[in-house]
Amino acid sequence: MNIWLSGKIQDSINEMNKNITSYRFDLYAQTLYELIWDEYCDWYLELTKPILKSKNKEEVEETKYFLFHSLNTILKMAHPLIPFITEEIWSKTQDLAPTKEKGKLLAECALPQASEWKKDKKINKEIVFLKSLITGVRKIRAEMGISPGKSVNIIVVGENNEDMSLFNKYQQMFKEIARVSNINTEANLDTVPASATFVVNQLTLNIPLIDIIDKNSEIKRLTKNISKLEKALESVSSRLKNKNYLANAPENIVKKEKDLHASQLNEITKLKKQLKVLEEI
Repeated sequence: MNIWLSGKIQDSINEMNKNITSYRFDLYAQTLYELIWDEYCDWYLELTKPILKSKNKEEVEETKYFLFHSLNTILKMAHPLIPFITEEIWSKTQDLAPTKEKGKLLAECALPQASEWKKDKKINKEIVFLKSLITGVRKIRAEMGISPGKSVNIIVVGENNEDMSLFNKYQQMFKEIARVSNINTEANLDTVPASATFVVNQLTLNIPLIDIIDKNSEIKRLTKNISKLEKALESVSSRLKNKNYLANAPENIVKKEKDLHASQLNEITKLKKQLKVLEEI
């Protein structure tokens, strides 16, 4: 995790320097937002939780140090844009600051250098894989109405040894973060029960739905949503079939209607697929 974030910080520092040089402070702010929110808060803090709970003291101490060091670097990067809040947070972390920075204001510290951070493309690829696994489970929970706190079982099917080896490497972390209770990697597609399915690389991950959802209630909910969307789609389709409307409406409005039509069609297809899975349980 630490090496992965190190690479993200290196990329962000390079991007920050480029944006400052070209006076694109809007892009500078966007780079910081993506690093802080998308990478540090949304993923890094989440992925370090299992590490901090492990019995490997060396790994725990390394991660604690990296959590602080990366936060300090982010504060330095953000300080020119949001000086007051970053200075306040900086003042609260001084007990953990390295000797050369103790007692200093954040404004007195130099901007971080990209060369201070290392990047490993292989590790980055692995974490992208892990994130896809976790995101896949979360997406199915949301789509199928499965409570975020409810543990699920997963059946993993795949003949690609490299992908399966990578899955096994991160299996424990995946189980903890995605709230998975049991994982079966010995099954084949012919023996998988009715499941919600997603694919990551060449692995097919199946979440058996029996016993984890209220089948009748979920079928009723999906049927109602499909009916509502089909009525809305009919209204949009009617406008798009009207030649006078297409000839007189502003181009941007017509485009929005076409985009809405495509979005509604996609959503209906997705819900019907979920409904079919439930009916087969």
